[in-house]
Amino acid sequence: MCGIVGILCSDNCAGMMYNGLEQLQNRGYDSAGITTISEQNNTSEFVTSKFATTEKENALSLLRSHINRHSGDSVGIGHTRWATHGMKVDLNSHPHTDTRNLFTLVHNGIIENYLPLRTMLIGHGYVFKSQTDSEVIVNLLSHLYHTTDTLNNNDVCEYNTKTLDNVIDTIQMVIKKASEMLQGTWALTIISTLTPNTIYVTRHGSPLLISYNDNLAIIVSEKSGFCNKVTKFSCLENNDVCVLTRDVSGGKVLCKTLDNCVYTSIDLARTRDTLILPSQYNHWMEKEIDEQEDAYLRALSLGGRILSTNEVKLGGLEEKKTELLECKHAIILGCGTSYFAGLMGKIYFEQMCNFKTVSCIDGAEFETRNIIDNRTAVFFLSQSGETRDLYRCIKIARDSGCVLVGIVNTVDSQIARNVDCGCYLNAGREVAVASTKSFTNQVAVLSLISCWFSQESFHHNKCTQIIHHVRNLPTHIHRVLNEESVDTTLDSWSKNYFKEQSSCFLVGKGGSLPICYEGSLKLKEVAYIHAEGYSASGLKHGPLALVTHNFPVILFVMDDAHYVKLDSAYEELIGRHGTMCIITNSKTFVNKMLQHDKRNMNNVLYIQEQSEYTAPIVMNICIQKLAYKIACVKGLNPDQPRNLAKVVTVE
Repeated sequence: MCGIVGILCSDNCAGMMYNGLEQLQNRGYDSAGITTISEQNNTSEFVTSKFATTEKENALSLLRSHINRHSGDSVGIGHTRWATHGMKVDLNSHPHTDTRNLFTLVHNGIIENYLPLRTMLIGHGYVFKSQTDSEVIVNLLSHLYHTTDTLNNNDVCEYNTKTLDNVIDTIQMVIKKASEMLQGTWALTIISTLTPNTIYVTRHGSPLLISYNDNLAIIVSEKSGFCNKVTKFSCLENNDVCVLTRDVSGGKVLCKTLDNCVYTSIDLARTRDTLILPSQYNHWMEKEIDEQEDAYLRALSLGGRILSTNEVKLGGLEEKKTELLECKHAIILGCGTSYFAGLMGKIYFEQMCNFKTVSCIDGAEFETRNIIDNRTAVFFLSQSGETRDLYRCIKIARDSGCVLVGIVNTVDSQIARNVDCGCYLNAGREVAVASTKSFTNQVAVLSLISCWFSQESFHHNKCTQIIHHVRNLPTHIHRVLNEESVDTTLDSWSKNYFKEQSSCFLVGKGGSLPICYEGSLKLKEVAYIHAEGYSASGLKHGPLALVTHNFPVILFVMDDAHYVKLDSAYEELIGRHGTMCIITNSKTFVNKMLQHDKRNMNNVLYIQEQSEYTAPIVMNICIQKLAYKIACVKGLNPDQPRNLAKVVTVE
């Protein structure tokens, strides 16, 4: 869950690295740092600046004030960190340098066997300055470079290597040997004072992207880090070692890999994102909530994915149409927000499709035993397409002979490249840690996929109903995003009921239950409220014990088959003196409140969307806005909650 940038250029790489790290804060913002190689008087030395985020200042802001230290340097590596091993302090920040001062590296991933390796290296005289697993790797490289008998080909690795090419080859072999000794996941970008015009790159499980031409080489964790400096990039393959070096005679950038692999270039021309927040918004989360009407329309491809009142077209599924229609079972996988979107998809699949079984499983808990047989379609839900807990499921599903379907937002991401087929979310880039528009688009795409399966089974009447509501939903999204009464109600709730609260419940049933879970996650991560989602039928089984005077409960009352139970839950909660905040599309419930409980009418937020398929999406947007407003009232930063990262690339 870290961001990596490496630059090899003609001069002044630090500015480009800083811009890249700024783009990669979605992968972590606990600390940030860069190391460049300075060459003076025929000697090469590392220049490092690295800082941990403090209560007063972001790590990147601290780093920016030290960029001039690296002026003129042409080779460097940078890192933005989400802390896994070691506290959030400067010493644990990357890059890390070995005891002999020969190698510096940045690392994304987790080394599982770092403790025995650390003990071994301490025994050989290596001194550790940090608590990280990453410092073990850089000292291991140094140790292997100096220990010829650990290599199969002893004469390759002599300390006094005579030519630069031999040194590069030696380091390349050392990296390969070190990788064989490591257990876990890693993406490594390495520089050495022995070869000051060279960057070494390798990975195992964690992604790295490379782009280079005659004048410039850039290595990043994800394509946003390229900062529009390139138009194509290549994806480094697992366990390969890539060497990028500058010809000292002509200055030309050269690239070679240990295995001479050929990489496929991917066009970047249509993916030019920027990180400039428009002036009318205070935070990215506010902007991304506000973009959901347009994002939802893009999920429908502006209507291009809907051919008629009872037919959808999903081109991404067509190439595997025969295999998909032969599937008897469906498994939806996701983590966090994507998992809760998957629960909505499970409802759609159960109502619309002919699968014998439909299950939605947290990707972190998915195992082979969850697969009934190879007639199974496995759907991978991810905003980033890089979620490590989900990516590991690809091998499980593929080894079991399943059909793998990606439902991701980021084009050319790891998951997108490794599934059999899929549908992009088209939500646009999300910067805030809390997912908003990607959830909405995941639910939208899942509804379209359920229609696709349904129409192929000749259940056109089912498609007609859901397509009608899917087409009309943008109007209701627009209304809830723009009506002053919605903001007035949510402002009141945030200031009067939640500002001083540390806990609350969200209660629903049926289609609103996944929204309870997703809403509780938003309140946890953005507003720092311990929120829990419960079924209305489950209150009596324990949760009611916590409902006392002024305890806030958000109740979703939908005008569907579960209305009676939700109405009963309201009475139970009022009877325990809970503070009720109600989001409903039921005119029956509103009329009841007007007749019998006018004192609580100010706490009722009525939405006009009546469909059981799509009303939960509108209700969820209300909770997104509430979580954002509570964070602002509390003086919190909703874009970068403490201890979290946007892209979860470690298990």
